[in-house]
Amino acid sequence: MSAVSPSELWRLPSRTFEALLAEESALTQHLYQRLADQHARCVLHSAIIGGLNGEERVASFLIELALRLGVAGAAGIAFELPLARTEIADYLALNADTLSRIMSRLKGRGLVARTGRDRALVADWDGLCAMSPLADALAAAHGGVVPAKREKPARTGANPERA
Repeated sequence: MSAVSPSELWRLPSRTFEALLAEESALTQHLYQRLADQHARCVLHSAIIGGLNGEERVASFLIELALRLGVAGAAGIAFELPLARTEIADYLALNADTLSRIMSRLKGRGLVARTGRDRALVADWDGLCAMSPLADALAAAHGGVVPAKREKPARTGANPERA
């Protein structure tokens, strides 16, 4: 397995980790909150796979990606697709061809668009959310906030008129 970007890995013996948790109540609280969040997302994923049809699964997956990775812009919420088509299909317990047909239907309805090989855009957030019975639960699991449009940082330089 290889990292997409440079990272740092720490190895802590369990005694050291337990000592840190015992000393730092804020760290302990943060760890338990992250674990609870992860568990909630796992339960939601199980509900998506076990209880939704193919279109609802794909819509839920796209909603979750938009909430986790999305950046809102004038055309909608854009995000990178972190998985290949076959990996997404496996994750959603779908056949890759079925996933392709569902994505084509969503594109045809104007709900989503591909903006590159590994990028997608949710063009109609409300329409996509209407397709998933778990849209509200997904939003709550991700802080209940739809990605806001991020302002471009001001340019700095010698010529203020070009900024």
